[in-house]
Amino acid sequence: MPHHAVITAHRGMYTECTAFQRQELVRFTPMAKIGNTEYPDIGLQECLHTARTIQVDFGGEIKRGGLAHVLGMSDSGGAFAARLGSMRIWGILEGRSTLRLTGVANRAIGNSDAETDAESIRSLARNVPLFNDLYTRLQPGTADKAVLAAIVEDLTDAPMAEVSSRLPQIERLFNEVRRYMEPTASDRRRLIEVGDASDVGAGATPRGGQPAQDRETKAATPIKLIFEGGEMVMEETPDNIDLFITALVTRKRKLMQLDDSGERTRDSM
Repeated sequence: MPHHAVITAHRGMYTECTAFQRQELVRFTPMAKIGNTEYPDIGLQECLHTARTIQVDFGGEIKRGGLAHVLGMSDSGGAFAARLGSMRIWGILEGRSTLRLTGVANRAIGNSDAETDAESIRSLARNVPLFNDLYTRLQPGTADKAVLAAIVEDLTDAPMAEVSSRLPQIERLFNEVRRYMEPTASDRRRLIEVGDASDVGAGATPRGGQPAQDRETKAATPIKLIFEGGEMVMEETPDNIDLFITALVTRKRKLMQLDDSGERTRDSM
């Protein structure tokens, strides 16, 4: 069967390629990016819904074309490629022509133990480096859009115009999984146990005895920026100070635009 030639645009260049080659371009097209940082196009819960279909109806494994048919999509289409790419980034799916759920994904959707389900979902939620970095930078407070944009710009080195266009999607996807990134009681217990073991190894008195008198406190000095709608709390480092300055400049620009808009409104009255 002959492949019909089509004209397609790829990375700004128009080239002639066959339908088969076009399918391969779509299949291996990188997923959503900001700067050089990848992130999923589709949220974790929606991807888990697709994974549940694969597990319940097909035993955790299905051909690529079969999944596209079940979802009512073209296996060479961009929407299907975005879904597969997102499921891979979340750590839910592996394989190319034959698609298989990962072990963590199977545990997240097929375990009768709610605690195991939750722990597996938390593991999947932490598979996106951009969202992990955002969680670290934003905790313990929240940030308005100007501060969030400044942080994303700093993390990705993307120009602010690109950040502004991608920010609503990034914010929505991140907020969906942010609660899964909160440390659990077991996480806190492990941190305490590691700290205790480190203290004993360094010669400090074990828990239950008298505290060591020469114990050093190495807690970093935090800096805090409080603003309407949230706050930023970070360790005081040169890079974080630059980020605070960027956030303040961004907010100043936003306020000046609001002031100019108000003056123009008053002048027109």
